[in-house]
Amino acid sequence: MPPGPDDLLVIPLFAHLDEAARSHLAAAARYRTFPRGALIFHEGDTPHFIYVVMAGKVRLFQTLSDGREYTLEHLGPHEVLGSASLFDGGPYPASAETLMPSLLLEIPSSAMASLLEERPQVAVAFLRLLAQRMRRAHARTTDMALRNVHERLVSILLQLWDDQGREGPLQVTATQLGQLVGAARETITRALHDLDRQGALRVGRGWIRIADEGKLRLWIRGEGHV
Repeated sequence: MPPGPDDLLVIPLFAHLDEAARSHLAAAARYRTFPRGALIFHEGDTPHFIYVVMAGKVRLFQTLSDGREYTLEHLGPHEVLGSASLFDGGPYPASAETLMPSLLLEIPSSAMASLLEERPQVAVAFLRLLAQRMRRAHARTTDMALRNVHERLVSILLQLWDDQGREGPLQVTATQLGQLVGAARETITRALHDLDRQGALRVGRGWIRIADEGKLRLWIRGEGHV
C-alpha cells in the first residue's frame, strides 16, 4: 500500500520537504506490515531499501562469531533503519527484527539516493541522524567498559523509559535486556530482583515498571547497593 505525500510529514527527516518532493518520494515507497519476530533485513545483505518505523518497535543487532546476538539499539516510531548504506554503499551492517507487530515504510535506496543528491538538506539531516547514533554507541561502549551489570542495566532501563515518554511499564524481557546490556539472562534476572527488592522497580512477567527513579539514579552515580 503506497503512502500519501502528507503521510511523510510525521517523519522528521522529510517534514521540511515541499509537496512535490514528498509526492515523488511517496510514489516510490510502500507500507509493509510485519508480525512480531520478523526479520526485516539481515546483516551483510545488499541494501535495496531503507525503512522508517511508523508503528511498533524494531531491534537492531549483530551476530557474534559464537552465535550470540548483540543488540545495538531499539528503534520506535519515525526512526530510520538501514541509512548507513546510503553513504558508504556497503551491505547492511546489522540485522533488524520486529519486537512487536509493526508497520514500516519501505523506501527504495535508489529513490533515497536521488533525493540526497537533489536535496542537500536531507543529506545533512541523515548525517545528523548518524552522528546521534554514533554518540549513543560511544556511550554504550563506555558503559560496558566502566560500569557493572547493575549500573548498565539501570542506564538501559532509564533510556527505554525516556524513549516511551516516561509513562507506563516497559514491555521488555530479561533476555532482551541481556542483549542490550551484554550479560546473560540469569545475571539480568538476579539484578532485576535486587532492584525490585530495593523498591526501585516492580518486575512482572514481560514487564518492568519504574517505581523509584531516585533510587535508580543512585546506581548511575555508583552509589547503589545490593
